Amino acid sequence: MAKQVVTSDQLYPVYGPYSHAVRVGDTIFLHGTVGFDPQGRLPGDTPGRSDMVRQCEQTIANMATALQLLGGNLQDVVKVRAFLPQHCRPARAGQQSFDETFDEVYGRHFQPPRPARAALQQGLFQEDLLVEIEAIAIVNQPKRLIASDALPPLRRP
Repeated sequence: MAKQVVTSDQLYPVYGPYSHAVRVGDTIFLHGTVGFDPQGRLPGDTPGRSDMVRQCEQTIANMATALQLLGGNLQDVVKVRAFLPQHCRPARAGQQSFDETFDEVYGRHFQPPRPARAALQQGLFQEDLLVEIEAIAIVNQPKRLIASDALPPLRRP
């Protein structure tokens, strides 16, 4: 099978020996996508907690762009691995944590049936990065939601 690779000025510059995304057959593999804009800048004026929403939004927009360039979209994503900073929890009571903020933004973009997902607390390759997402998408396949009342709802610790 032929391998298609994304190279585009619609995405931020590649900072190493990798591709933004690769398609082989009906499968698209997205690298660890981050929230840089096409000029290589992080959104917002001030790095840090205040930009978590904007970084999540830009990261997911970058994913959508890479998928679209290879004939897919966010609804084709079947597996996500999200990397959040090791300091995910809020410093003060009543303040939303990074992982709660991430879940809120993520939930707006990934509709049911949502992809399988792992979210890990990890040191990211640049200090000001607050989210990195890698994903696998399958295109040209029907999706359906199978609901089960046998599974209890998950509760956050």
